[in-house]
Amino acid sequence: MIARALVVAVVMSGPGLVPAQSSQPLANHRDSMTQVLLRGGLDTATTGVLVYYVPGSEANARKLGTLLAASLRYFGGSLGAEIDLALAIVDSARWHLITDLPYGLPSSHGGARIAFLPSTPTGPDADAFLRVERSAPSGAMETVRRRYPSWSAGVARMLNLVMLHEVGHVVARTLPIHAPNRWLHEWLATYLAYAFMRSARPDDAELWDAMCDALFAGYTPQHRSLEDFENATLSIDNYVWYQTAFQPRVRVVYEAQGLDFVRALQQDFGADVTPRPSPADLLARLERMAPGFIVWATRTF
Repeated sequence: MIARALVVAVVMSGPGLVPAQSSQPLANHRDSMTQVLLRGGLDTATTGVLVYYVPGSEANARKLGTLLAASLRYFGGSLGAEIDLALAIVDSARWHLITDLPYGLPSSHGGARIAFLPSTPTGPDADAFLRVERSAPSGAMETVRRRYPSWSAGVARMLNLVMLHEVGHVVARTLPIHAPNRWLHEWLATYLAYAFMRSARPDDAELWDAMCDALFAGYTPQHRSLEDFENATLSIDNYVWYQTAFQPRVRVVYEAQGLDFVRALQQDFGADVTPRPSPADLLARLERMAPGFIVWATRTF
């Protein structure tokens, strides 16, 4: 989610979201990126996946590595997506070693097969969710308070869960599913992340829904059409708003079809679609697969 693609959209005048990696990676393969991380003083642990982490944060690194490993097992068992992905948890002092994006934007590097998370819950994604605490709907607030000591603690967990959205991008490329439009590219990554959470981490799925509901309700976007999502230069908060606007449709389709919808997309979009369809044409195509897309888009955008 969220902001990684976000900032790529801002820096690159909105492509951007399409790549699931940083805009200017400093290494192209796992070995060279590993050397960069180790030279930067990161420690390593194995929790079913390889995790690089800032010294002193091993416990958190192992928890997040276990989450990543569980998601990879899920997608391997349910969709046959065999994925080799490591995790690096990096502090602000070392962030510049792996990307030129602002600190705190969860991302992944396809060539090196490494997902990146900040070691502290700060950055544009975190800020966007922190700002809507006071305007959060009562249901969202109750969900967070029931499970976390504070709104900021819930935001910290949400930021870590964005890692699963990055995993979703990797899964989509592996299957492969070639989303012909940027909004479906991002929607699908969230769908895959949400499918894992609903299946294996229902508390996290509930938090994800609550945080998305809060930001969607609490932010007034400058841009709100699917056409703008494809073409406009978006602010970070506006981009995050779009990501949260996708979530209600993710939830409805998942509850109706589960992973069968992913398999249907794999059949329909297994090859590149050219030319790129308009948002209206794509919605019509998706409507045939899961009725309700057109009504959702009309009411939301």
